[in-house]
Amino acid sequence: MEKVKRTWSPAGRRAARRLPLRLVNRILVITAIVGLFHLGDLHVTFRSAIQAKYSPTQFSSLTSDEEVLLARRGWQAEAVENTDRAMFLSNRPRWKHLGGGHEGDVYLFNNSIIKIFNEGNSPLRNCVPGAQQTRWPTEIPATLLLGGYGGLDRESLSIHEEESDPFSSMFVPVQDYFLTSPRDHEPLKWHLVTPFLRAGTAEKLGHDLSTAPEPFDHLEIDRTYRPAFNALLSALAHMHTAHNLCHDDVKLDNIFIASRTDSTRWVFADLGNARQPDHPYHASALWTADTDQHRDCRINDAVRLTKSYLQFVRGAAADRAAFDEAFFRGEAPLSRLYWSVVGEPPAKAAVGVRERSVMYAPFQNALARVATLALAGLTAAEKRQTPPDGAIVVALSGGDFTTLQDAVDSIKSSKTPSTIFIQPGNYTGQTKIPKLAAALTIQGSTPDHLDYAQNTVVLTNALSAVEAGGNDQSATLSAKARDLSVYNVKIDNTFPPGKPGSQSQALALSANGERQGYYGVQLTSYQDTLYVNKPGLVFKDSYIEGATDFIFGNNGNVWIEGCDIAVAGKGWVTASGRSTDDSNWYVLNRANITAKSGASVATGASLLGRPWKLYARVVVQNSALGSVIGPAGWSTWGSNPVTNVFFAESGNQGDGAKGTRVTWAKSLDTPKKIDDIMPDWKSWVDQDYWKA
Repeated sequence: MEKVKRTWSPAGRRAARRLPLRLVNRILVITAIVGLFHLGDLHVTFRSAIQAKYSPTQFSSLTSDEEVLLARRGWQAEAVENTDRAMFLSNRPRWKHLGGGHEGDVYLFNNSIIKIFNEGNSPLRNCVPGAQQTRWPTEIPATLLLGGYGGLDRESLSIHEEESDPFSSMFVPVQDYFLTSPRDHEPLKWHLVTPFLRAGTAEKLGHDLSTAPEPFDHLEIDRTYRPAFNALLSALAHMHTAHNLCHDDVKLDNIFIASRTDSTRWVFADLGNARQPDHPYHASALWTADTDQHRDCRINDAVRLTKSYLQFVRGAAADRAAFDEAFFRGEAPLSRLYWSVVGEPPAKAAVGVRERSVMYAPFQNALARVATLALAGLTAAEKRQTPPDGAIVVALSGGDFTTLQDAVDSIKSSKTPSTIFIQPGNYTGQTKIPKLAAALTIQGSTPDHLDYAQNTVVLTNALSAVEAGGNDQSATLSAKARDLSVYNVKIDNTFPPGKPGSQSQALALSANGERQGYYGVQLTSYQDTLYVNKPGLVFKDSYIEGATDFIFGNNGNVWIEGCDIAVAGKGWVTASGRSTDDSNWYVLNRANITAKSGASVATGASLLGRPWKLYARVVVQNSALGSVIGPAGWSTWGSNPVTNVFFAESGNQGDGAKGTRVTWAKSLDTPKKIDDIMPDWKSWVDQDYWKA
């Protein structure tokens, strides 16, 4: 049969050519419909999850006392009816802004942290019991219930020790809370006031331990801080059972060190995400989609705390590679604890983890390098308010002398070590300590020798170098003695920046002798505050304030450890006058460099240093640099060459550590060690204070 060849009409041929295009269009339409459906479903799911996240937290299991606590109306009181609050609010311009975000802003004033919540953004999910729809942020009632309530004069957590709830000492307490307008004509906003814990977070503690002059291995870290971890587990168990609440945001940033003298006292903070176990959010897609989250928020809290503690130990250890090797071998107690908890979380949540922590307790057969307080050798705060036996007493009345100068003059020819104890007060005038035949210790009376903010002795004078005839001659305290130790004294040069001749140097301290140690002191001036001009100078846990070249000198070999550096105006922190290739350094280790509290200092107004002389050598390491430090970091001194200048950084953090540094500055892979800078330092530095 003959095959007939089919012929297509012109219309048929056109239709055949359009067939693939039609098919593609239909596929695209179907894909778009399916995509829109899934987007809509995702949108609905996301909105539902967000609504669940911000749905009210239910505070159940309240005792009668707790009901009274939450129902108190003190927050409604006008400022004029509350003396403490009135004083607090009247100083609002002095509040230092620490940061903010979508939900609100955080401020610092004196010894308090203030959180201001944005009603439109922060999760205001609860109502005051008994009030008609008076909403307040979860963090306020949760902190009241768990941390307790005290007035604005409550500066420590010691009050908890006398309270009926032993676990309240494990949570940051409330100092005050109120509803007021931050500024005129603005809506009312909730304010929460809590103590400012100067020791910082567990994350900061880990960083400080790892960068200490003599860091510890992970076994010693675990051995010392495991009790703190166990205590937090007990606090979590109490939160879960007694209050039927989960923390829901356990991390190192929300664990604070409650004491500057005992780094093993840890407390929980930031309870803004506290929710009951059956809260809708725990069943939402946002919660269950996170594979690291456990559906039971109590188990989730306990597991996250375990992971956070492991992160702390690793971060604090001297040798992280050694930690990793022991951890993955699974032989060390902490490793066995971690894998048992992560692999099979206990149904009893925090209670179960604590039982396993006891089961896998740290090895105790290694030589411990700490006693009873902290890994870093912290000693209990001393109230040095009584002169030691044999001390020469300086007092405004009733002492051996009324001025420090007279006391110094009395021992000029002494060949035995002397101690001068200064009673509280302001002592006006200069003090000049010449070279002496024996060591000298100067102690200022203080309720806490580890906290410079509590110094009660002030040496003050107002004199510029122009008026005095030289740098050293202008110093409020000029010290040329060898083996000098000075504790807890504030040294001011109050020569005002606005006074004629204000561009002149006005020294607070001229450290012009070898082997001098300054502990818990405060040095304040504007230009050239601290003159370091001899080898062997250390400053520990002190405060240094100025604007222009306020740490400077020609021949100084100085180590500044754990000090607060306050920038009062535009300028430079350091001005090294090293003029030859000698062995001298300026090292700022674990410093905190910020704008002076209350001062109007622009962002980037200061730099870490400029080279006064051609061989300037400065290292700033392991430090927190605030935004007051500009991105360039360093600068030249006029047109002087920088060929032999050594300016370097290592391990710094903060806004001031960001940005592009000058091309000739260096970044060190490893920080400098004090043993290399001052080989004999242990023979003359106060080791107890150094480890505090």
